[in-house]
Amino acid sequence: MRFHAHSARWGAPGEDLADRKKYFAARDKEELAHELTEKLSAWGHSLSDRGIIEKWIKSYRLYFGRHYKNSTAHGTEILKGGKEGELSLVTVNHYRNLIKHILVMTTNQKPTFDVRAINSDSESLQQAKLGNNILDSYMREKRLSRYLKQAAEQSLVFGKGFVKIVWEPSLGRPYTVEERSDESGEPVERVVYEGDVDVSCPSPFDVYVDQSQEDWNKVEHVTIRSFRNKWNLAARYPEQNEKIESLQTKSEIDGRGWTTLQDLDESNDVPVYEFYHKRTDAMPNGRYMLFCNGDTVLYDGPIPYQQLPIFRITPGEIFGTTEGYTDAFDLMAIQEAINVLASTIFSNQNAFGVQSVLVPNGCNISYEQLNESLAIIKYNQQAGEPKPLQLTSTPPEIFKFFEILERTAETLSGVNSVARGNPESSLKSGVALGLVQSMAVQYASGFQQSWAELLEDSGSFILSLLKDFAKTERMVAMAGKGNKGNMTAFTGDKLKNINRVIVELGNPMSRTTAGRVQIADNLLEKGMIKTPQEYVTVMETGNLEPLIEGIEATVSQIRTENEDLMEGKPVKAIVGDAHLLHAQQHLMVVADPELRRKVALGDPTALKIVQETLAHIMEHNELKETQLPIWSAISGEPPMAPPPMPMPEQGAPMPPPPPVDPNAPPPIPMPEMAPLPQGPMPGVPGAM
Repeated sequence: MRFHAHSARWGAPGEDLADRKKYFAARDKEELAHELTEKLSAWGHSLSDRGIIEKWIKSYRLYFGRHYKNSTAHGTEILKGGKEGELSLVTVNHYRNLIKHILVMTTNQKPTFDVRAINSDSESLQQAKLGNNILDSYMREKRLSRYLKQAAEQSLVFGKGFVKIVWEPSLGRPYTVEERSDESGEPVERVVYEGDVDVSCPSPFDVYVDQSQEDWNKVEHVTIRSFRNKWNLAARYPEQNEKIESLQTKSEIDGRGWTTLQDLDESNDVPVYEFYHKRTDAMPNGRYMLFCNGDTVLYDGPIPYQQLPIFRITPGEIFGTTEGYTDAFDLMAIQEAINVLASTIFSNQNAFGVQSVLVPNGCNISYEQLNESLAIIKYNQQAGEPKPLQLTSTPPEIFKFFEILERTAETLSGVNSVARGNPESSLKSGVALGLVQSMAVQYASGFQQSWAELLEDSGSFILSLLKDFAKTERMVAMAGKGNKGNMTAFTGDKLKNINRVIVELGNPMSRTTAGRVQIADNLLEKGMIKTPQEYVTVMETGNLEPLIEGIEATVSQIRTENEDLMEGKPVKAIVGDAHLLHAQQHLMVVADPELRRKVALGDPTALKIVQETLAHIMEHNELKETQLPIWSAISGEPPMAPPPMPMPEQGAPMPPPPPVDPNAPPPIPMPEMAPLPQGPMPGVPGAM
């Protein structure tokens, strides 16, 4: 496979020598475009020479069931092989099954985004909550999860996968119309859209970085190839429409990636390259250039983002490179061996499955007699009786080796029989099954860490894009069952205090069915689950958030009240509050040493804060003493104990007994106690 590249070389006749000594990313746009075109061509040849492209294509074919070179369908046909077509070629695709299990075990659980704010004040925490809602909305409504999972799937097949996230001004809702002048000076109206985040998954064939880099996290520039409709490009860049219309399309380019394996109709898409360089000492403003080849540069300017808009996921690193490694590479030979054994067994059964009969010469038995049901067959005893010819027997070593290869593939991939739904007979209890299945998840911990980093980087970058480019108000759905149907509006300014995104994937047990059942049962025994709906939610998702939503809301309310008390704002307690918890947390306001020092110096503002805080605590105390018991039950705090009975004063006469009701029934006599036995009691030494 070859990578398409133009033959133009960097550097023009008469070029100044000083320009050639510049950092390549600081050169003029035409020179940089030629330089990048040359680098891309050299990179493609390097991948081919090192056998990397061949490995990628082989993994692709195995994953999608095209295990034989002359196969045109995806594992849906039995092919003929051998010199005379005597072999029946079949596939048993363990390769895809194992990779799919790793993918599902890692990505099946909905990630929990924890947006972190710069400060812990109420406004920052509210912005963090808004950030959580935004990311949850993008995962569900914008289908961000599809692209993230697609990148993870590609990384398991090719060793690395990518997610590209950019701001696209042409997306979103239209919000205004502006007038511009065309080339002739005539006014033209153009619809302006609010813009939105655009996500895509470029393949490993389409992402080029400096091959001398040893750490992906330190990569300073990247070139990304995509395919766009040339007629749309020509309309957007009319000054270069002739060059754009003359470009080779996807169906005309040899070496466009794995799509070479597919039959394509005539396409209008042409390759477009985007060069991103982050802000560095050599490039203070960074650089972004959009070009089609060395002669067609569509845009050139500073990078619009704070970092490179491309994020990588890999199951494992190849030391000293930016390449990734996947266990699937170790499974390819095993899959081919499994296909050989399966084809051997099936070829034998297919060729000789119809029973043949040995008929000795001279026995006088015809073909028609053998095919007649309930026929009386006469034969010559001296010639011998007919016997079946057994040719379908396959050596048992083939079946044993087939099983060995299956177990070896499971061992190398870390996907055990329990995870594949075929547990060993010795594993019977749910706890044992959950433990064994969780071990399969733990084996993939390196891939899980890369998955979590991809989620964190993507989430942080999306919020950064919205913070920088979302100038118009837009709506987002609130997360949580309690907020079903609720929407909130935001602009980029409402995200200014957000710092980063943390993703919690939970423990491996919560990512397996057996593990989630065990967790739900344990929580039910401890009384943390109070409704059938909560039990079903934990069992199906492993998500414990519904169980702590009320606690989180209470803590957030207390924190807001503390901030209001410190600012001298009025705060009101109501029945049903967790009064004891409120009082304990409000006391933190007056526990500030600086506030105490100001009170000692007679600062009236500090004194007012202390007085109002203590008064608010007493307000909680009064409500706790006077509210109905149902409010204490709702808040989860014990009600106030009843006041003790007053003790009579010393020397005071005892109160008279209550009057006897003459109509009351007589008291029931107490039964007589049996006399205690005399003598020593059995089992009690020395007792009388």
